Amino acid sequence: MEAFQDMAEKSFGFGSWEVPYWFLGPEQGMSKDESELRKRYAAWRDLGSQELDDCLEFHMQIEDSRWHGDKPTPQRTWTRLISVLVGYGAKGISDRLSYQQKHWGRHPGHAINAETCVIELSGIAAHNLGVERDRRSYLESRLEKIDYEMRSKEPALLILYGKTEACRRAWQHLTRDEEDLAQCSSHVQVRKAGESIIAWATHPANFGQTIAQWQVLGQELRHLQQRAA
Repeated sequence: MEAFQDMAEKSFGFGSWEVPYWFLGPEQGMSKDESELRKRYAAWRDLGSQELDDCLEFHMQIEDSRWHGDKPTPQRTWTRLISVLVGYGAKGISDRLSYQQKHWGRHPGHAINAETCVIELSGIAAHNLGVERDRRSYLESRLEKIDYEMRSKEPALLILYGKTEACRRAWQHLTRDEEDLAQCSSHVQVRKAGESIIAWATHPANFGQTIAQWQVLGQELRHLQQRAA
């Protein structure tokens, strides 16, 4: 993994820091084929070694059209996270799949509703958490960067998802001076840092996680934000 250290340190995910809705997960997924990692690294370098790539452009660069092609497939995690936005009342989402295809994790541009920052605690993708990766070396520096951007940009909403040790560390770091606002119906903890509502949820890809549950979470977070304003 030494060949990918710059990506592990500096690649955070997709979208823009300058947007209202942030989603923070453990790491990007990928196929079981480990050769895909080299393709992803090459794409990241070819696109300029940016902190945040455009989600559609990145996937086109690695020749993966499943999520953005003419007939896109719903991506399980993204569909549920987009459902939070639907429940929250984010504007411009008439259809979850169309939003995934055209707007999710995009850079600002013509006819693009660029409102999501889709980031990860680890900069290196893996098929699952059981695959060997160095997930520790850059965790603290990445948390410092995310914390800095969050406190300077103050997004309306940040959803941290996953119950790994790294996620627990992220929750502690990002909400270190805050107290719980509430616990939502799905046992999601919620705190407020500055003007940002931060929620810590289980991973959307876990068994039994329904689209309706995530939409209800969005509604509850909207009510909490209004109450805490």
